[in-house]
Amino acid sequence: MTDAGYTAPHVIVSLDGCFTQKRRRTKSGLNDAKRVHPQSCFVSEETVREAEALVDRLRGNKPAREAESGSNQDTVEAGMRIPNSVLDSCHESFKAADEKRVKASTHYFADTGLMSMVCRHDRVLWMVNMTSAGEKQYYALALIIELLKHLPRTANIGLLYDIACQLERSCRKWGFLGDDLHRFLFALAVFHAYGHEWACQLLYHPRKCIGFGLTDGEGCERNWSLIKPLISVLRVSGYHQRKMVLDEQILFNRDQSLLGMALWLVKKWVKAVEKKAALEADLEQLREDYRVGLSDEELRAEWKKQVEAQTKPLDRQDKNAGKKAVEVVLELGRSISHVDDNLAELDTKMATTNGIEALTEYNTQRDALWTTRKRLSERRVAAMNKLGVEELADVKRFKNSRFYTLRVNAYALLVRIRQRMKNRRFELDRLERSFRSAVNEQNLEKHIGAAMAKRQGTISTYARKYNVMCKEMQSLITKGQAPKNAIAPLEIKLEGLFKMDIDHSIWHDLGFNDADVEVPRWLADESIRNGIRYRLELDRCEEEIDRLRFERCGLQEWFMADWQGLQCAKEKVSEHSIMHQLELREARMLDILIKWGPQLGTIETAYDMPEVWGPAWEAEFDRRRVLYTNSVTGKGKGKGKGKAVEVKGDNMEEGQREMTAEMFDDAAADDEDAYEGEEHDAEVIEIIEVGGELDGYMEEEDSLMIPSIPIESWLYPDQGEAQPKRARAS
Repeated sequence: MTDAGYTAPHVIVSLDGCFTQKRRRTKSGLNDAKRVHPQSCFVSEETVREAEALVDRLRGNKPAREAESGSNQDTVEAGMRIPNSVLDSCHESFKAADEKRVKASTHYFADTGLMSMVCRHDRVLWMVNMTSAGEKQYYALALIIELLKHLPRTANIGLLYDIACQLERSCRKWGFLGDDLHRFLFALAVFHAYGHEWACQLLYHPRKCIGFGLTDGEGCERNWSLIKPLISVLRVSGYHQRKMVLDEQILFNRDQSLLGMALWLVKKWVKAVEKKAALEADLEQLREDYRVGLSDEELRAEWKKQVEAQTKPLDRQDKNAGKKAVEVVLELGRSISHVDDNLAELDTKMATTNGIEALTEYNTQRDALWTTRKRLSERRVAAMNKLGVEELADVKRFKNSRFYTLRVNAYALLVRIRQRMKNRRFELDRLERSFRSAVNEQNLEKHIGAAMAKRQGTISTYARKYNVMCKEMQSLITKGQAPKNAIAPLEIKLEGLFKMDIDHSIWHDLGFNDADVEVPRWLADESIRNGIRYRLELDRCEEEIDRLRFERCGLQEWFMADWQGLQCAKEKVSEHSIMHQLELREARMLDILIKWGPQLGTIETAYDMPEVWGPAWEAEFDRRRVLYTNSVTGKGKGKGKGKAVEVKGDNMEEGQREMTAEMFDDAAADDEDAYEGEEHDAEVIEIIEVGGELDGYMEEEDSLMIPSIPIESWLYPDQGEAQPKRARAS
């Protein structure tokens, strides 16, 4: 893929744990007889123990956690893109992020659950048997390490996980993945993304993260649903018996999904193409409605500004906030005085210099100094507005004032409240769209609403705390313990706070002189907000289509390589039992080809692919003859026996023509025998459709109409419309 110019993650996998697949602890504590499946999908216990030892060793010298209450700085850790405050909030919101949380009692259960890794096609790659009470990180690391063992070092990996932000934070902090960390791109599973903070969603939501296309990361959940019937049976089974049954079920699911892989790609292809066309129409309509250009470059630039603004660290409350704010004002004043001295010195030089070149250089330096002075002055005015003073004398006199501390902390709290309200606005956009969507989004709608309701309590708490500070500042003014002419900020009205009304007091000047701040376009302009959303979804659709092209080529290349290896093995094997197994494998491969061939023909290729997949036409044709005969005559279903059809032609064209004519003669005779009147026409038509006489018929699977190639086009690939017609039963 890299050689062909593919830049997105080469492999996309998802992780998830399940604590419903438990096994009760036996009274004796002994296990049943050891049985290991030859194709087990379970990661070995040795690998899990090595991952656990790695985590314990790297976390051995754990640094003391910085006291957040003692600092007003919300920092961004090395390698991360969102502040610690956002990561901490996500950690508190998810049970999976808390390794100490008890999800299954180890007193009653010997095996507490499973954790699996699936590819983006929902095929289980590996599973880990969990024995701890919580979802430990070393289980996820064991699966990731197992994946790395099977991939070249040049392969990049997209990893989706319910708490991907926490996993990346730990990997960067403790160095779990070493030099391989740069190969990973982390993202959240779609359904769980809405439980994270908005700032986290901006960078980790797969619909906003470059490279993931339309992958949703919920393949593990679908796998848990498939094996759900085994919960009650395996709850009381033996240790080895449980793993054996799970392996058999997973292998069966893999086998089924392999046959349906081409259909899976076609469904994704149709969905991506249709969604892309709809989004392009919506974006064009948006441009017409608002009569604005809204170029792609402009929308991407506004999106970049939005991400920068909504993921930047915010000030925290600090008991020494007032003193530090005063020190900032005084330091800015000293910097301005230093610039003024440089300007005065430069003016003196200019007054005593007559050279044109020297004067030009001095003017350039002077302009630069004035620009610096203007920037410093603006910063000092903003810092003094936080303190609520206009004179530097008051700043120096009340350096240790309680009033300054309250005012600075109140302003930091107000900024945080406003930021959360802006985030809520964007989350409401998604919720409002779900109200107008299909019924299948109701669960997602409830999930988003629940997450917003939980964060609503935090905003209310911040608002009440802010009002308490305002009352205390008013009390200090009344007692004469505040600077002269000081005015306390206005309180926030809690009534109607969450109605998102632009006239609510939260958006007005509450006494911090910040009402004249320019509102960015990505926040104030509805056309920009909608345009950004359309553009992001369009980018993901284009990524999905591009990936599907490569996956379509990958399926054919895999089949060709596997078929070639199978033929080489048959040439070298003489033992009858082994040859029988190879022949069964060959029949299975031909079944896959017959299933895949017509469906993959509807997907564009990323690069040139050969028309021939590997098998000779005789082998493929013989297999189609068996499948066709069984489907028409009902062989193996108690409806009669199929007649063997002999191919007598000397070449492909003659053999196809002769066999096809004989097939249709037999099918016509069957129709004549089976016809019992007009009331049975529906059954006859169904048999004809199975036979493939109706050209270009549509087969419906999972409520998605997929074009299918009729069997005549395979029997007569070079004859165009010249196909034999079946006789109508009279």
